[in-house]
Amino acid sequence: MLFGGCMRSGFDPRQEEMGSDSRTETFSSYIAPVQDAKAPLPEIRCRYWEDGWTLSPPEPVDELNSEGRDIEAYMDLDGLTIYFASDRPGGAGGLDIYRASRANRDEPFQGVSNLTALNSDASEIKLVFAPDGLTAYLNTNRPGGPGKSDLWVATLPTPTSEVNGAIFSPDYTLSTPENDYDPFFSADGLRLYYVITAFGTSPGSHEIMVARRASLGDSFGPPEPVLGVNTE
Repeated sequence: MLFGGCMRSGFDPRQEEMGSDSRTETFSSYIAPVQDAKAPLPEIRCRYWEDGWTLSPPEPVDELNSEGRDIEAYMDLDGLTIYFASDRPGGAGGLDIYRASRANRDEPFQGVSNLTALNSDASEIKLVFAPDGLTAYLNTNRPGGPGKSDLWVATLPTPTSEVNGAIFSPDYTLSTPENDYDPFFSADGLRLYYVITAFGTSPGSHEIMVARRASLGDSFGPPEPVLGVNTE
């Protein structure tokens, strides 16, 4: 997963002021999908920044997980709302985007709900927001995009606007005829990182890309490979 698939956009837990209980203060800093021998299906797990630099072993976030696949968690900047994808029963089809919230970081998440107006009978795999809350990107394989899995974008009128029901359309500048996935905003919202790949091709076909824009109100320009990271 790119950047662990889950670090909150624009947040460095090592820079957060810690209280007497650093595990509580930084609980929301890392929530990730993990797969191992004890969890045959991916689930969402949490890791704590114990001293500002050391991560604890991952622990399941039981209130979010189901008997299906639960992946691609994304946390809002305030740490109170989380979005993730799941194929649990009752969805529209494939993977759907779900949302849960909590009153403060000391409490468990509650009210896991399917974003029914956003999801389709295809798979909605990941939802992320720019730090200003006005741009949202959705990774989906629904029909209408140029490739097998694409990046769709929506512009929201205010940071508190409801994303469930927002109008998403393919970003033809970023999406390719192949697979584009795992979008992640930089802290200033001026760069969008994601992965492109052609499944079934030779090693090295996966590349981390970056697209840039001059200001938060602009569209992203053509993507470029991230230098010094990708291999052949």
